[in-house]
Amino acid sequence: MSNHVPLYQALYDLAPANVAHHVGEAPTDAVAPWLVLNVETPDSERNLAAGHLGGTLRLRVTCVADEVYLCHWLIARADEAFRGARVAVDGWSTGALRRTGQSGPYKAGLTATDTNLRYQVAQLWYSLTASATA
Repeated sequence: MSNHVPLYQALYDLAPANVAHHVGEAPTDAVAPWLVLNVETPDSERNLAAGHLGGTLRLRVTCVADEVYLCHWLIARADEAFRGARVAVDGWSTGALRRTGQSGPYKAGLTATDTNLRYQVAQLWYSLTASATA
C-alpha cells in the first residue's frame, strides 16, 4: 500500500524559506508572522485490488501576522510558493497546485476562545490531484 507521508512532506517543503512555518498548528510561543500548513484528503479513493490510493488533496495555508499589511505580505509569499507548484515524489503522480479560495485577512486571537484580537489572519486553500503509481 502507498505511503502518503512523503507526499505530505513534499507539500510542506514548498513553504517559503524566508517565513516561519508550522505543520498542524503553531506553538503557543510562536512569534508573528508565521504560516500554518495543513493537508487534507477529502476525496481519496482506494483501489482495493491493487492497494493504490488516489484523489484530491487540499492544502490549507493559514497566514498570521501582527499587522494587516504583513498579512498581505504573507499571502503574497505563500501564493508565490504554492500556486502552480508541482511536487515530485517517488511512487506518486501529481498535478499542479491550484488556488481554490481565500478567507481574510480578519482580526483573531491565538485560540478560538482568545478575546484579545491582536493578529491578522488569512486562510488560503489549494488543491491538487495525486495518485499512487506503485
